[in-house]
Amino acid sequence: MKKIVCITAIAAFTLTGCSQNEEPAPEPMETEVAEAETVATAPDGGPAYGMFEVTSADGATVIMQDIREDGTVTNTIEGTEPTEGTWTTDGDGNFCLTMAGETETTCYADTVTDGVWTATNIADETDSWTVVRMADEEAEAAPAT
Repeated sequence: MKKIVCITAIAAFTLTGCSQNEEPAPEPMETEVAEAETVATAPDGGPAYGMFEVTSADGATVIMQDIREDGTVTNTIEGTEPTEGTWTTDGDGNFCLTMAGETETTCYADTVTDGVWTATNIADETDSWTVVRMADEEAEAAPAT
């Protein structure tokens, strides 16, 4: 009988000891995950902002277009005063411009075919432009605004 009481006491002591030494499972931690900012990208894979040479389909007009990250844009045509404006993208990802003095926004759908980037006015498909991103060295050599 002493053996049974002793074994029972040891078992009870062991169980009590285990339950006291066990740490409760940690509470799941709530972590706040910041939403990644969506950065608009151009068809060439670079950011939507930068310095671009934009040439009309007939080649008669060449615009140096300085598109800035803050949503502003400056168009410079050689021999004329620079024109300021703003840019954004619409719900379909099209590039949209509102130039100073204009009340309407013009949006362009971008395509790349055989490595050539073309921006076509959504409202007037005859208004299309070839777009070339200028490298830093080329941008520095662009006409001053």
